[in-house]
Amino acid sequence: MVKENKRTFLIMGLGFFGSTAAKYLMKYGQDVIALDCDMKKVEHIADEVTQAVCCDFTDPDQLSSVGIDAVDVAVIATGDDLQASILAILNLKDLNVPKIVAKANDIVARKVLKKIGADQVITPEADTAKTIVKKLAFKHVVDLFDIDGAYSVMEIHIFKKWVGRSLIELNLRNTYELNVIGIRRNGKLTVAINPNDPLRVEDQLLVVGPENLYDRLKETA
Repeated sequence: MVKENKRTFLIMGLGFFGSTAAKYLMKYGQDVIALDCDMKKVEHIADEVTQAVCCDFTDPDQLSSVGIDAVDVAVIATGDDLQASILAILNLKDLNVPKIVAKANDIVARKVLKKIGADQVITPEADTAKTIVKKLAFKHVVDLFDIDGAYSVMEIHIFKKWVGRSLIELNLRNTYELNVIGIRRNGKLTVAINPNDPLRVEDQLLVVGPENLYDRLKETA
């Protein structure tokens, strides 16, 4: 991990979602401050994060005592308690945390948290279901994930009409607003793409495009 890409994340709430997020952020070389009011949860994760603190993050005084000045992104992982999430967002805004991500369990909570100042609100179950359904419904999709609700990254099998044609010929950027960032050939993924090389029937493309990229490509099938 390049040093300048290292950031400090504040994970608030150490249930399954929060603790999993904390562990993966550490795995990817980030600094993680993990908070929960349950000491058992704090002790359970203490050896796997940069800092673990037993803290009531709805209390601004307790929250400000955990080194909040160094935090780049705060993740509120307590989707079951809307009131706690609201208070946490208000506290984080007062403490000038640059980016606030909040977990919500339903659409109503999502709207509320966004309205009071969360920069990004995620609904894990709904987002996961949406991705799974897309992969099941569209046989060309190998893998897919959405980025901030604006862009999608997809790995796709190429269409029959694309076989034998080069990326320059297909002009996918203008046709679909799609950028090819990698190609999987003979089981190996590479980003060293020759745009003049004819595509093969077994090729898979790694692409980035607008969130509705799935619908655009579905029409091509």
